[in-house]
Amino acid sequence: MFRVLGASVARFWGIWLLSWIAAFACAAVFAPKWETVAKDGEFDFLPDRLPSRQGDKLFQQAFPHEKLASSVVLVVHRDSGAINSEEQRAASELLTTRLKILSESADSSARSTGGALISRIRSPSDDVTGPLLIAPDERALLVIVSLRSDFLDLRNREVVQQIEAVVQDAQADANFPPNLRMDLTGSATVGRDLSAAKSSSARATEVMTLVLVIGLLTIIYRAPLPALIPLITVFVALKLSVKLLSILALHEIVAIFDGVQTYLTVIVYGAGVDYCLFLTARYKEDVDSGLPFDKAMASALLNVGAAITASAGTVIGGIGMMITAEFGKFQQAGIAISLSLVIVLLASLTLSASILRLAGKWAFWPARTTTQSSTATQHPTIWDRVGAQLVKRPGTILVVSFTLMLPLSAVAIIFSKHLSYGLVATLPATAPSVVGTRALQAHFPAGMSGPLTLLVKHDAIDFRAGEGREVIERLTDWLIERRDELQLADIRSATKPLGITAAADRAASAGTGLQAIAKRRLMQKKAGEHYVSTTNDGGGHVARFELIFQHDPFSRDAIDQLDRAEPLLKAGCTEHLPSGSVVRYLGPTASIRDLKAVRTGDQTRISLLVCLSVFAILVVLIKRPFVSLYLIASVLVSYVTTYGATFVVFWALDPSGFTGLDWKLPMLLFTILVAVGEDYNIFLMARVEEEQKRHGPEQGIIIALSRTGRIISSCGIIMAGTFSALMFGSLVSSRQLGFALAFGVLLDTFLVRPILVPAFLILLERRKIRSTQSQLE
Repeated sequence: MFRVLGASVARFWGIWLLSWIAAFACAAVFAPKWETVAKDGEFDFLPDRLPSRQGDKLFQQAFPHEKLASSVVLVVHRDSGAINSEEQRAASELLTTRLKILSESADSSARSTGGALISRIRSPSDDVTGPLLIAPDERALLVIVSLRSDFLDLRNREVVQQIEAVVQDAQADANFPPNLRMDLTGSATVGRDLSAAKSSSARATEVMTLVLVIGLLTIIYRAPLPALIPLITVFVALKLSVKLLSILALHEIVAIFDGVQTYLTVIVYGAGVDYCLFLTARYKEDVDSGLPFDKAMASALLNVGAAITASAGTVIGGIGMMITAEFGKFQQAGIAISLSLVIVLLASLTLSASILRLAGKWAFWPARTTTQSSTATQHPTIWDRVGAQLVKRPGTILVVSFTLMLPLSAVAIIFSKHLSYGLVATLPATAPSVVGTRALQAHFPAGMSGPLTLLVKHDAIDFRAGEGREVIERLTDWLIERRDELQLADIRSATKPLGITAAADRAASAGTGLQAIAKRRLMQKKAGEHYVSTTNDGGGHVARFELIFQHDPFSRDAIDQLDRAEPLLKAGCTEHLPSGSVVRYLGPTASIRDLKAVRTGDQTRISLLVCLSVFAILVVLIKRPFVSLYLIASVLVSYVTTYGATFVVFWALDPSGFTGLDWKLPMLLFTILVAVGEDYNIFLMARVEEEQKRHGPEQGIIIALSRTGRIISSCGIIMAGTFSALMFGSLVSSRQLGFALAFGVLLDTFLVRPILVPAFLILLERRKIRSTQSQLE
């Protein structure tokens, strides 16, 4: 196969070049814009079978008017001293007036398309629910702006910016109370900050990837074309991959999510440049040996084509196992990355080779050609010296190496479940929504930013009156009795629409005579609309309870709290609800708990499949099962060590604010690191087999290490450089993943591949010799 491919590229390189240009042009013409076909969100990618998704489905059926609602929350607060009633009234009325003007000024086109427009404004000046928006310490108040769009809708950017402008104008107004600060939070603000951070991170990653790759290639080769050719090849492959994925997504053949292009950039650049460098290095070696350019290219593709394809197959096979994930984003990432790696592999073997043929004698200008063997003889390299030490003390070096990795591995095992699931936690500390969330949680219960909604459905009961009303009252009273045990800060239902706080009591008792009676009637009417369904699908048959816990709803503590509370809630529902009732939970904490469960299942299944697929490829290639098993084990140790190092570094950077590594990191790190680590091992083992035929078992290992040391190390540095580009983004999750991948690749490059693998192979060869000698004796 590679003999035919080599001859084809060597002879018809011009046709190959034109074919790639034509493919690129066609994709550019027919591909839609990425933003029009990419989806976003987090919990929407969970499988429908999960309890929180079932709860969302029931909620949307029963309360369709609240479907996809998001909000901007204005936190008006003072560092010290209460905000008196006059200041509360002045601040809320000024903000409400200006926000209503903003809402009314929305253009007609946005209204006709259902754009991110303001649908409702709530403030402390509201007749019924206003007092609930005043903090218990009376040092803060909230103004809540409800939007019609999803919290990650890109159209929210403009609305949030307009609200920020309203805030600035209000603070400059002479009627605004002095010494009050205003910060923004809410789901729409978080979504805006996440979208902005993803965009800036993607741009920074792409720019820094190019800068780092160009710099590293220039340093390594000290010649323009060997640095430029891989960049051209990978650039074409990456852009073609993105265009092809957009076309497939447009026709609903695949699904893609916004943000996957960042992973595509670093992985495709890292892997693609590696493949180009291996081909270029072997091509230069054949040219230096005196072969003509066409025969040198044919020889290079024949000798390394299989190794490059096998190593790419390892990465594609490993990452491709993410296709089996239940979580949609992992699944889509597996498809997108695998397809892109296939394209970059084809480009490396044909486009890169064709450009080298086009360059002819100028390919390595101004470098002089010298044979590798003579160079190695006259100037022993660092890998020659490493090989010499391995021959002397392979066992000692192996034990010391594993011992050095042991402490970090222990950290990884101990803190393997210490993960962060918060959307706000991945944003930089200076992001407006993060600042606003801190201000909100400083004055209100932390759970107020994401209540747990308890839905109760019974097809034979109308919860709007009679028996249904009594059921709601019984369950509400039971929840109030168990408030401390459940660690609830507030409970709201149709019978307690304002909750059970002191502010709720003040609001309920405010006013006298006819005014009080009118307020109670209005409150009952609104409570019925808010807490009991009125749609045809669930008219009166679905009741909702809002439970506000004491913990941040995105924290691990909230998940643990829900796990502890759920058995008690089930017992209470069984006791106080009629037979046949259906109970569902929804809200951030419920969704995150399901996300955690899916991630754990995906991690276990995919990790096993990655190991099995890579092991199968290794056995087919090197035909030595025991060695293949060791190669897998060495990379697994590398992964655990890398995880521990990443945990220690990011904890040390912010001990008090560190909430754990991002929940996506273990999956992506394991899949990519195991696949890429074996990628380098395959190149080494392929050369070991080749050199052992010429120089014998042990000497062949040392010569293979020496011959591949420079090129594999160069590839490892470039791969680590591309991954480290993720650290230049603003998202904490990207920084963590960038550090982890860069550290892990460098560990594989300079410890696993040149030390752990050769030392083991030497010990294995010596054991064979001793076994043979004992049999002869």
